[in-house]
Amino acid sequence: MINKCQIRIARDQFDVLIHHLFPGDHDEHGAVLLAGMSSRDGQLVLHVREVHIAEEGTDYVEGKIG
Repeated sequence: MINKCQIRIARDQFDVLIHHLFPGDHDEHGAVLLAGMSSRDGQLVLHVREVHIAEEGTDYVEGKIG
């Protein structure tokens, strides 16, 4: 069985998220999406309300293993 989920996000939030996650340095970056949920035709739909960018060195600290 294949479960699918749709994520709906405003263009300005998407742009902020993509530019943070993929700045071109081939390194790892993180963010948290706060979302509401609904269903459409039996499929889960997440509606992004807020994008919170993880600050490197504060919210994400490099470990010894990964």
